[in-house]
Amino acid sequence: MNDNLYDTPLRILLLIAFGSILGSNADAQGFQQLYGTSAENSFSKVIPHGTDYYVLGQGANSRATVTRLDAAGQIQWTQSLNIASAWNDAVLTPGGDLLLAGGTLPADNTGKGLLGRISAGGTFGFLGSYDGPGRDFFTRIVHNASPQNAAFPYYVLGTQAGANLSEEDVVLMNISQSGAINWKKIIFYTGSDDEFSRDMIALPGGDLLLGGNTNGNGILIRVDNTGQTVGGAVELESATALANASGGGGNFCRRRRIARRSTPP
Repeated sequence: MNDNLYDTPLRILLLIAFGSILGSNADAQGFQQLYGTSAENSFSKVIPHGTDYYVLGQGANSRATVTRLDAAGQIQWTQSLNIASAWNDAVLTPGGDLLLAGGTLPADNTGKGLLGRISAGGTFGFLGSYDGPGRDFFTRIVHNASPQNAAFPYYVLGTQAGANLSEEDVVLMNISQSGAINWKKIIFYTGSDDEFSRDMIALPGGDLLLGGNTNGNGILIRVDNTGQTVGGAVELESATALANASGGGGNFCRRRRIARRSTPP
């Protein structure tokens, strides 16, 4: 945990219309709000929690932010890291906290992976950086209903520098809600410059489906809850097709389209 990684709250600039984004929730009340300062700020992902919302984004100087809005779109709080960074994904815990995954910027060989947990009141339960040789960056985090170990139900997908620092290795970690690491594994396919770390979903029964690209092709790889690959891989026609299907912002409906495009092994 590193309390020095975040600043006091700041506002974020964005126009959002939750009525259309969350149309599946019949009780959701649509609203539009303009948030922010004169700095260049943005929102990137919304996670509903009851009638409120957690919102991931970036504030001034490309610093990762997490904001909580009430049902009317009013800001309850914002927490900003004090370094250039991005929160790429998040998942709710049973208690209503938010587990966050991302990394420092720029995503070069100085980059570190970031994990954190923040409460509905805006307090970090933990905030940590993870730094192996070369760059590290976390892209997705999911809760697995059938994990290998019930004390470690969260799986984090990311990348680290390969043996050739210009290439990528795909990394899968199994963690608890306190950030303790059960294991960390490199998931190989070609063995060099694999980039199927763009998306991940937990499947019924505990397996995970990883999506991205390698060698210029889109690819799906299935792993079990111990991090072992299951069968072979499914290569799609192009990385562009997979990127459009997976949804860089983590759109759940688009993720479902991944599984339907090609049956995993």
